[in-house]
Amino acid sequence: MSKYIVIINKKHQLFEQQDILLGGDGNYMRIELPEKSATIGQITEIYRQIETMHKSGYIVVVVSPLTALLALISRHDIPYRVMFNEKRDQKIVTKPDGKNVMLQVAPSDGWMLF
Repeated sequence: MSKYIVIINKKHQLFEQQDILLGGDGNYMRIELPEKSATIGQITEIYRQIETMHKSGYIVVVVSPLTALLALISRHDIPYRVMFNEKRDQKIVTKPDGKNVMLQVAPSDGWMLF
């Protein structure tokens, strides 16, 4: 039986299908990412946790829409870097039904090449 460590936003839960892919018993370690945005220091600490657990035989699973692309790039030894921003702005948008929705958006400044 494989041991998994799941990297996921603290506000998110796995869908049933995702849980099934990990064995269906909820028996995996979970590293929670900050709700809004992470600092370089937090990301570095998360990386250290991942590195340690990987050395202990855990399979790292990142729950994110871009992970498949990153996995493909990594498998083919293509060097890459990531644009990163520690900050988030809040924006209130009114939907057509009149309800207001709070969005977290990355600002135009504060970006880093990581």
